[in-house]
Amino acid sequence: VLKKELKQSMRTVRFPILVVLFNTVLAIIGLIGLYISNEQIKLTGIINYRDNIYLYILLMCVEFILLIFIMPAMTSGLISGERERQTLDILLASRLTPAQIISGKLFSALANLAILLFSGLPVISLTFIYGGIDISDILFTILYLLFIALFTGSAGIFCSCVLKKTTFATVLTYGIELLFIAAPIFITVLAYMILAGQSGSENVDISLFYLLLAFDPAITFLNITFRQTGTVPVMDHFFNPSNWFIPISIALQCAIIIIFILLSVRCLKCSPSKKYLIKVKERHI
Repeated sequence: VLKKELKQSMRTVRFPILVVLFNTVLAIIGLIGLYISNEQIKLTGIINYRDNIYLYILLMCVEFILLIFIMPAMTSGLISGERERQTLDILLASRLTPAQIISGKLFSALANLAILLFSGLPVISLTFIYGGIDISDILFTILYLLFIALFTGSAGIFCSCVLKKTTFATVLTYGIELLFIAAPIFITVLAYMILAGQSGSENVDISLFYLLLAFDPAITFLNITFRQTGTVPVMDHFFNPSNWFIPISIALQCAIIIIFILLSVRCLKCSPSKKYLIKVKERHI
């Protein structure tokens, strides 16, 4: 399944166009940021290395935003598309197990996204002009972006197994993605506003909500970049300085990935097509 999906995606013109568009957006934003920084240097005669840090955060955030839009579109039609093309029964009738079908399709989409992320390395390397960022920081952040891709991809393939139509599966995938990204932030901000209103002070302790924020891949991503570059004042309340936050958040998100994959396999096993094929095999025997 993995070989077939990779060959099929690489032989179409859509994937090269996607790579070009991805890097074009990233390059335009990176060059604009670099141009603004150079103009400020010309006017003041002072090199502000902090601007280079902000450029790195901006480029990584752009990659994150593009990723959460691209990955669900790649994975939400992997199973429902087979069902719409009426080829799912043929796939289930093969010697492949549902787990092999799910893993093959999921990792093929992940491989395509890995090509996108690593193709953006030359643009991100613009931050090396003034220094302050190490190559190990960039590689670690890209590896976590791949982990987020696996997170959103597992939700997408689950929706693709549950729903028969690709359109509905795509909408549900974006809804689940929005739930995990926006809901913890919304609840934490609401709790902060309530506690600040009750205490009459802005210095409110929201450490009890850090475990809820650990489910949010966007907050984990920001914590990783802030540890590399330093905090941004507007995000101080969501930044956890302790060493346990990132490992625990990755572990919790791993558990969610495993749950989505297991549910996808179970859904494929319990599909009417699979049950019918099992009955046919039993009668044949």
